[in-house]
Amino acid sequence: VTVAPGTPQPQPGAPQPVASGTPQPQPVASGPVAFNKVVLAQTVKLSPQPWSAFKTLGAQPYIWAGREMQQKQADNIILCSSSGHIAESLQASLLWTNGQQWFTPSLQTGCIAGVHLRHAINVLTQQGHTVQQDLFSWPNLQQAQHVFALNAAGTQAITQIEQQTFKSPTWQQVPWHHTP
Repeated sequence: VTVAPGTPQPQPGAPQPVASGTPQPQPVASGPVAFNKVVLAQTVKLSPQPWSAFKTLGAQPYIWAGREMQQKQADNIILCSSSGHIAESLQASLLWTNGQQWFTPSLQTGCIAGVHLRHAINVLTQQGHTVQQDLFSWPNLQQAQHVFALNAAGTQAITQIEQQTFKSPTWQQVPWHHTP
């Protein structure tokens, strides 16, 4: 390794920085980062297609939804299926709880089969929780106590969709999350 002149050199026995492809655990707040202004998409609907599970093969609806999200100055936007069922957010899969049971949209809505969502479902199931994957409408989601957006970057809470507010969870209320 070539080091530029004047670069401080590590002292023998001192901790050395480690570079890896895996993110290192960082201190966390008392709960997930929250999306505080989320809206329901009005200009685009998802339709189940053979390629629906792969965002890159059907990117056009997400581009349109992103434009609508920007126009509404929202943090995130929720897409529904062509039949009006909650599908996913622009940025992540959705998972919510009413305090007793967990819910997530069915792949029949045209949503993406998220890896982090699958992990959360596996953990919840192993812990004895019921996770209902089905077709849900906006009134179903409005009954939620906590709403989460899950993607490769992690878990974010959703504290408001349109005018409906939801409780901001602590990490103890996120069973699939492991604090360092």
